[in-house]
Amino acid sequence: ENPAVISNQQINILRLLGQGNSLQEVCRQFGDRKRGFGVGKELGKICDTFGVSGETAAVVHALNTGILKTEELVEKDFDWTLFNDLRPMQISILEALTHARREALGEGELASLNISSSEDPQYYVRRSIRLARDKLGLENETQTVVYYYAFRERQKEQGDLTVPARETILTKE
Repeated sequence: ENPAVISNQQINILRLLGQGNSLQEVCRQFGDRKRGFGVGKELGKICDTFGVSGETAAVVHALNTGILKTEELVEKDFDWTLFNDLRPMQISILEALTHARREALGEGELASLNISSSEDPQYYVRRSIRLARDKLGLENETQTVVYYYAFRERQKEQGDLTVPARETILTKE
């Protein structure tokens, strides 16, 4: 399947988001260079083109379709053993987010996680991601999901995939 066609500026937006820059930082970077280039509007166009909602889902879709490569988003000297310190539920949530078509997990995705907590499931997911992000020393949710995606790729290449990767569903209609 051919990946969706997006502009070089849109690819740069996704690259910056995938590297852990906040949307506000990306806006500042483009605003300084392009005098008001509408990053939010462009992100909306990207999401529409990909059929996803939210910056994390857009970046992951770009990874799934080969528009972006993990090598251009992650630090070469990152300590990948930090993933061993994450709880199984945090890994399951990160895995689910590598397949989600939107920022928040849907009811079916939440149900498949079997979250046994008195907290609101969406809040539990966000808190789990925040705790994983802090353990890994990353900037935000998008970067955390990107690093997990890269970790999973590394594990697969080394033949040591401890979390079974599901088929990428973002490219399926």
